[in-house]
Amino acid sequence: SPKVGSPKVGSPKVQFQEFQFQDIQAGLPELNETSPRGILATPIVQETAPRHGGHLYLSGRFNTERKFWYMHKMKGLLEKNDIPTFLCEPVPGKDIVEVTKDGLDKAKVMVAFCFDDYGEHTGAGFETYDELRYAHEKKIKILPVKLGDVYPPEPPGRAGQKQNASILKESIVYVDGTTKSLEQVEAEIRRSWNKFTKQHRHDEGEPRDIGDMGVVRKHIYLSGCFHKDLQKRYVRSVKRLLDSHGTPTFLCDPVPGEDVHEVAADGLAAARLMVAFCSETYGGSSSRDSGTSFAEMKYAFEKKLKVIPIKLGTFPPRPPDKEGQAQNALVFKESMQAVDGQTMDEYEVADEIHKIWLKFAQDAGGLQEEAGFRRRHLYLSGRFNSDHKFWYVQRMKYLLDAMGVPTFVGQGEDVGHRELAMQGLQNANALVAFCFEDYGEYTGSEGDSFGELKYASENSLRIIPIKLGHRYPPEPPDVHGRKQNAEIFKRILYIDGKKMEERDVAAEIQKIWGKL
Repeated sequence: SPKVGSPKVGSPKVQFQEFQFQDIQAGLPELNETSPRGILATPIVQETAPRHGGHLYLSGRFNTERKFWYMHKMKGLLEKNDIPTFLCEPVPGKDIVEVTKDGLDKAKVMVAFCFDDYGEHTGAGFETYDELRYAHEKKIKILPVKLGDVYPPEPPGRAGQKQNASILKESIVYVDGTTKSLEQVEAEIRRSWNKFTKQHRHDEGEPRDIGDMGVVRKHIYLSGCFHKDLQKRYVRSVKRLLDSHGTPTFLCDPVPGEDVHEVAADGLAAARLMVAFCSETYGGSSSRDSGTSFAEMKYAFEKKLKVIPIKLGTFPPRPPDKEGQAQNALVFKESMQAVDGQTMDEYEVADEIHKIWLKFAQDAGGLQEEAGFRRRHLYLSGRFNSDHKFWYVQRMKYLLDAMGVPTFVGQGEDVGHRELAMQGLQNANALVAFCFEDYGEYTGSEGDSFGELKYASENSLRIIPIKLGHRYPPEPPDVHGRKQNAEIFKRILYIDGKKMEERDVAAEIQKIWGKL
């Protein structure tokens, strides 16, 4: 059997089965077993009573000393990190079936220690076969740890093999315990536990962070092939850079226990744009090489989702299968212009994507008349002559959008954005002035912050100043800007962004927006 505790470091292996687009939306198939035994002989009652705080249920077989030692060692490591665990062991005077059922009823997550015989249907009545099926039917999140030669495990007997293949699907991300130390496996389990329990708290109505608001969050879906670590690192690097710009992104990066198809489907459902990182095998129908990229491309084509290709090899990509080649040729037409990732570094690629996103988001924001009305929003006015100012405004836009406040970022000083900025002002309900020291400077450009502030004042737009400099009103270097700032801002109360966190500033703006 494989050696457990190998020092090799790496992210958990994600393995895929062959699938088509519909697999990404499919749920788990129902099991066809009849005459259930053991804990399954007791009907599952849908309860509305308050549940136990919840723990991590450790499911495994105890038929060898090695398995017994491994699970007890893992239990100790998890509890050392304050994760409540339950490991079912015989207790004198107690019915083992009831102990098992009680432990599962109070579980939020179940870890399946998948040695080669995990899930065998022996008929004993309180075995891993019953635990796995019960957890699946109760919709308890199942986190598999591969500890044998084959995954899903293939225990003796057709019943266990069939159930394992159905529930422990190859699209479920597992932790590969055959190549990781106990400590590394525990860290992966802990990461999944933290994510799953956070989701569970949200489902029960506990407060969410701003980024988790119930508002549908529209983003850029980052699509790529991740069977090579280098490609995954590249895409993650671009994502980090986009996030620093305040550009909302989604990367299908499931933790162990999540179904990669379901995670991808959720991300696609809220996508406004897709960025396709076009490596050589991108879009292939063989999921082992191409991940979910074939299904993602099909979704984008059918839903008419705008795709931004990043050229990282031959373009259009030519995966080894004909089906993938045909779809790529259909989606990536020769006339389509790709961002050349072969001649640009990650910073330049992220900058190009960010520019495309800004233009697309503004164009798609409803600036033109539709159905007889115009979209109303907050116009975010500021100077963008430093990275700090640019990122602050973009971060504020991200927070406000997450709160359900429609926003428009004006960049009128840029000649390429001037016409669009004017449309944004004409459709604004209010203007937020990000008052750094030089805000309101008269630069001679028609779309500068001086002009935006003047337009808002002359057209009776509500002005919401955010103090971000040492002086208020701001004192830019020119006399025209200082004079206008003094006249307009002198009777307006400001939000002190120098003394408040960004989230608190956004919350104050949201309150004002709610009264407009």
